[in-house]
Amino acid sequence: MESRVAAVLVPGGGLLPDGEVTSWVKRRLDKAQEIWSQNSKDGRPVFVITLSGGTTHKPPVRDRHDFVIHECAAAAKYLIQAGVPGTHIVQEWSSYDTIGNAYFARLQHTEPRQWQNLVIVTSEFHMPRTQAIFEWVFRLPWSEDSNSSLPYHLQFVAVSDVGVMEQGALESRRAKEKKSLQSLLQTISRVKSLSTLHEFLFSEHAAYSTNQRFQSHPSLSVSELKSY
Repeated sequence: MESRVAAVLVPGGGLLPDGEVTSWVKRRLDKAQEIWSQNSKDGRPVFVITLSGGTTHKPPVRDRHDFVIHECAAAAKYLIQAGVPGTHIVQEWSSYDTIGNAYFARLQHTEPRQWQNLVIVTSEFHMPRTQAIFEWVFRLPWSEDSNSSLPYHLQFVAVSDVGVMEQGALESRRAKEKKSLQSLLQTISRVKSLSTLHEFLFSEHAAYSTNQRFQSHPSLSVSELKSY
């Protein structure tokens, strides 16, 4: 396994109405830029993978030409303005939740490029569920009949929640994250391969299943929506 950091992964976290990233995502991206800078001094590129096409909880933000602004693209723009070359940034816009962040990042980017030493940066309120998801998804074999999987080494860096959103919204999001983690653990217990995860995502998951997308689902509270 490579000993140096190969890539820094940053989950999405919503957009403002003008298409810019939210304050909590800026904090994630600032840390990602710092890690990129610290690990890019030997001339070998370290990549930043910006994650997420958007969210199922809100309509997409559009630019002045009425094209959808993907969260990963807005994050990439912010990083470029912070000094990270565009050639060191890759985007993942297929996902609409944290499980999708991990699944599509692995299949689209880390697996083809053999990037094994990864740093995942997210907010403190998001980290427990994020760490559980990435450790699960990045250790899954391709099928339950095979033990083949790249030997990934994952590091997790949480950035502070202080001052990034209204306190009421932050408390609501923390409560939602805690509840979602309990539900996730039930899914982890029965999904033991990438093949089974694919089946779960595209047959059961509300963000990806054709059948589920055309059914009604509980709406988030006003306070919870402020954290997306």
